[in-house]
Amino acid sequence: MGGSENLGATGAGKGLTRAAGELSDHPLVEAGARAGYAVNGLLHLLIAWLALQVAFGANAAEADPSGAMGVVAGTPVGRVILVAVLASFILLAVWQAAESFRGRTSERVKAVAKALTYLALAGAAVSILMGSGSSGTDQAKDLTSTLMDLPMGVLLVGAVGALVVGVAGYHIHKGWTEKFRNDLESTP
Repeated sequence: MGGSENLGATGAGKGLTRAAGELSDHPLVEAGARAGYAVNGLLHLLIAWLALQVAFGANAAEADPSGAMGVVAGTPVGRVILVAVLASFILLAVWQAAESFRGRTSERVKAVAKALTYLALAGAAVSILMGSGSSGTDQAKDLTSTLMDLPMGVLLVGAVGALVVGVAGYHIHKGWTEKFRNDLESTP
């Protein structure tokens, strides 16, 4: 009797894995994942720009995802853009969640963590759309202030900004070329 229960669980697991694979391969989810990676890259570019503004003494928004989305929200078409950002992050989270059923355990855990991260970013977009404020936590501001107080602080903040630009470029490239698909594809 125990053996037939295991076969049922294995069959259900295979069915769930197959369904998750079909979901992650759906054209809408794939397009959303591509858009999500591109949006993430653009968001990092905006964060880097904000960090550089702070480094050079401008009174800019916080150099974090919420601050960057707040800047976007302040533009004439900001709410429309934030709805697109929200949709792309949700679809990227769905894609990551579906991909969490594939590959080795470490790849699955990584996919779940990424899905949760993209859901958090989607939550930040919802918060801004609902008018809950455009600033994120004070941690980014505190870190920037701490770095600025150090010798060569402007250079350190500039280096962090350059690093964020590099991450942004990586995400944009990944989304544009569909290289994100390689992250979790497993070989049988």
